[in-house]
Amino acid sequence: RANAATVQTTIFGQLVAEALPKSLHCVMIKLTSDWLTEPSRHELADENRNSPRLVDNNLYHFCI
Repeated sequence: RANAATVQTTIFGQLVAEALPKSLHCVMIKLTSDWLTEPSRHELADENRNSPRLVDNNLYHFCI
């Protein structure tokens, strides 16, 4: 089962890598890099964590 899971992980990872547009991949890398290198972003995220806009069901929320 472990070997099968390893093979599936490799195959699914390859499918995602091929299906994800390069521009979107670059945005994710840039955002991750900014998040890891700028502690001020952590503070900003903590401040906005309980924002009413995040729990307003009248707004559309998208996750990429």
